[in-house]
Amino acid sequence: IRMCYDAIGNPTVDIVCDLSEPLDIPSESYFAVFSKFAVEHISYRKTKQLLSEIHRILKPNGKFVFIIPNTLEQMRWVLNRYDEDGTWDKDSSCCIFGDNDYPENTHRVSFFFSSIIRDLQETGFENILVIPFGELTTDMVIECTKPKEVKMIDKAKLMTTRQELFDKHYFHGGSKVGG
Repeated sequence: IRMCYDAIGNPTVDIVCDLSEPLDIPSESYFAVFSKFAVEHISYRKTKQLLSEIHRILKPNGKFVFIIPNTLEQMRWVLNRYDEDGTWDKDSSCCIFGDNDYPENTHRVSFFFSSIIRDLQETGFENILVIPFGELTTDMVIECTKPKEVKMIDKAKLMTTRQELFDKHYFHGGSKVGG
């Protein structure tokens, strides 16, 4: 993420970091993470690491909402884009590869409906919802949730409790638990 400034020079970004590296953010710090057209600028070799990092920094039941290109829909759109003279429309390159107006503004990974769902599931997300996005529907909004915290019951304590509740008094009509 690069630092951005408003019209009078104030920073508009709270945290500046390299998304292709582990995030210097404590675990379970945020209720939600939102990203718009950023994940596709990370190397395909690092996207699952980024998804794992986002999962790590979310609180239990936290939401991750992000917008990314849908490469399959972009390809379908591009196949129908030719200039009047039969040459490929230059907007097609921008759609697939990014604007390229500064060095980092290039797409480094392609996303498909099924592949992003698989990657999110493998990194621990659930309740995954994918919705077409944009006027051309060549992008997608994805919403997913980090599972709620599951509290494990100590098995030894559970057995002690059961033994105390269901002792001979219970089975002999005792009144301790309404036997």
